[in-house]
Amino acid sequence: IQTDLNVLFIPSNIEDGDYLASIANENTLVLEFDANSSNLNILLEGLSKTLGGRKADSIAFATHGDEGFFQLTDEVIVSQSSLESSTDLQSFFSKLALFLEEDGRVHLLGCNVAGNEEGLELLKDLEELTQRNFAASTDLTGSSIFEANWVLETDAIDASSTYFTSNESLDQ
Repeated sequence: IQTDLNVLFIPSNIEDGDYLASIANENTLVLEFDANSSNLNILLEGLSKTLGGRKADSIAFATHGDEGFFQLTDEVIVSQSSLESSTDLQSFFSKLALFLEEDGRVHLLGCNVAGNEEGLELLKDLEELTQRNFAASTDLTGSSIFEANWVLETDAIDASSTYFTSNESLDQ
C-alpha cells in the first residue's frame, strides 16, 4: 500500500514551530529552517536533501500571511506583484513543482492568504506557473486556542489530518 509522502516547511519565525515539528505524523518530513538567513536556493536544497530523490504528494509552508500574500522567509514575501516582478520567485515555484507528484499539491498554512480577490488570484497565478494545485485559507490558520483552524477553505482540505498526528495535540 502506497502512503502519501508530505513535506512541511517550518520557518524559525513561526511561534511553536518546534511543537508543530514534534507532532508531525509518520508520513510527513519536516524541514525546519532559519527564516532570517535562508534564501530560496537554501529552501530548494533542503527539499532536495529531505526527499532524497522521491517526489512528495504535498508540500506545506507553515507561514505568516494575510489577505493576498504570505511569507517564505523574513525577506521573501509572495504576492501577485512580487511573483509577477521576480524571476527568482517564479524560478523557485517552478522548481518546487518538480519535487511534487503530477497530482501533487502545495498547502499554504498561513492566515487569510486567500481571504480576498488578490489572494485567490495569487493562487491561480501559482497554479498556472507550476501546473500544480495550491490551497490556502480564508480565515485564521492554527490552533483553536486562537480561534483558528487548519482548514484550507479554497479546497476544503483539513491540513491537520495531512501533516499532524492528531487534532487534539494541535490545540495545546
